[in-house]
Amino acid sequence: MHLSRYIFHRGSGQPINEYRKAWASAVRRAGLDADLIPQDMRRSACRNLVGAGVPRSIAKCFTGHETDAVFERYNITDKEDMKWAAEKLQEFNSVQRKKVVAIGG
Repeated sequence: MHLSRYIFHRGSGQPINEYRKAWASAVRRAGLDADLIPQDMRRSACRNLVGAGVPRSIAKCFTGHETDAVFERYNITDKEDMKWAAEKLQEFNSVQRKKVVAIGG
């Protein structure tokens, strides 16, 4: 197997300039939703890296995003993220209150 810097490439590593047919074939062979587009995969990678605790600077390099602004467009926040953040805040506040009580505040 030849390594290539391109996602879609020929066995020699040369890029496939018109990727749509190659993408459709790959999606079909993988048994994925035919409406899946490369940006969906990149978006999932961003969210999964951040969710796994990978620092944003490393996640950004991993996904090939050159700017924070573009990375953030792919790292979409949803209701579950907001729920998780609220739970984390509640846990933090609970610990802080216990600390205050413990020191006599």
